[in-house]
Amino acid sequence: MSALPSLCKRLLETTLELEAVVGRPDSDAESWDALLEERERIMEQISALVAGGEVLPQTLREEYLEKAETANRRLLTRMEARKDAVYEQIGQLKRTKQARRQYADTGPNPYGAFFDQRK
Repeated sequence: MSALPSLCKRLLETTLELEAVVGRPDSDAESWDALLEERERIMEQISALVAGGEVLPQTLREEYLEKAETANRRLLTRMEARKDAVYEQIGQLKRTKQARRQYADTGPNPYGAFFDQRK
């Protein structure tokens, strides 16, 4: 009996689990790492079996791999959106830091009075 059906099923399950984790707003990229590595190992095992002469039946493709591919496309879109949000936050932090440095030595700022003494 071939291990191919169980590997395809595990690939789909892992991909759906990763999609759920990425979809949570409180998750971070480091928590995705273990699932990404597990998914990569499963794909390598499937590739090795297929390269070794195993035939991947159409039923497995339709039942597991096409669903995993669809979930993967949604997953990549979400990951890109999260990456863009992080880059936006980094840019905002840099702008804030630059503004603070620019006006750092202006002395006291009493009650909203603003003294423009840029460096």
